[in-house]
Amino acid sequence: MANSNQQVKLSPEQVKKLQDQFSKLPPEKQAELLEKQCIFCQIARGNIETVKLYEDKNVVAILDIMPASRGHALIFPKKHSQFLFQVPDNVVSELFSITSKLSTYLVNEIKATGFNIIISNGASAGQRVPHLMINLIPRY
Repeated sequence: MANSNQQVKLSPEQVKKLQDQFSKLPPEKQAELLEKQCIFCQIARGNIETVKLYEDKNVVAILDIMPASRGHALIFPKKHSQFLFQVPDNVVSELFSITSKLSTYLVNEIKATGFNIIISNGASAGQRVPHLMINLIPRY
């Protein structure tokens, strides 16, 4: 039996069985389960300690715990959405407004000479966690 610090490895057959069971759930139940397990939803609810750069009723911006460079920020909606097209237009606008304000801070205050703005939608695009986020990566 694994202790709480060990990951349990499932066989391919067990994974397939779980995927089949999950796919048979109603969409609202699938969404509920995904949200409960999503690390970014947990951060948005305050269940995981982070360094928050910004927060309001719709959006959170935090420092990345595995930064690509000093000042790497993640900006994401509080409501669980995997893809950009699932986010309401007003929240998309807010996400990019906050990204713009944080990029100004990067240039003016921490003297970044440029920055990357990256959004990966879907595993095939490099999205590792199924919660939409904007990576704002300062460059020096």
